[in-house]
Amino acid sequence: PSGARLGTSSPRREAQLKAARPDLTVAPLRGNLDTRLRKLSEGLYEGLVVAGAGVKRLGRESEITEWLSPEVSLPAPAQGVLALVIRDCDEEWLRILEPLNDETSRLCAVAERSFLRALQGGCRVPVGALAEREGGRLVLTGLIADPTDAKVIRDKIEGLAAQPSDLGVQLAQLLLSRGAGEILKRYGRV
Repeated sequence: PSGARLGTSSPRREAQLKAARPDLTVAPLRGNLDTRLRKLSEGLYEGLVVAGAGVKRLGRESEITEWLSPEVSLPAPAQGVLALVIRDCDEEWLRILEPLNDETSRLCAVAERSFLRALQGGCRVPVGALAEREGGRLVLTGLIADPTDAKVIRDKIEGLAAQPSDLGVQLAQLLLSRGAGEILKRYGRV
């Protein structure tokens, strides 16, 4: 309901929520997931925005009342992507692990991380990105947000899937041309 107190620990989510629902009070939320859920049950918040994967891992999926779409809350770049790091020269491990590689996930992660790197982002800078493969092309949506004034600069571009790094850089340049640098300055970037 209007005026509800919504808890989140992410400046990226906070800014997007404020932009989507300026009638809500978005408040900081700390602690592990059990602590956060306890705070909700104690009535300190009317709702929480947390990663659903953690709630599912705890076997409490039935408590999730809504999954936010990327149109409402764009995820962190490469969120949910797992990576294995091995020595370049270790041909045996490269061969053993190759079946685990998902080419679409890799291309999308490269585009998203390239976008983040071009914006000099990090885990506390409110940057979101989501790449989706459509045949031989990638569609990359990205944003930079400011939770202080609920400002969100967001856009989407499309390019060749074979050039994911270039796509990330191009989207970052587009957002910088639209004022993203001002937000990044508040975080000691650019």
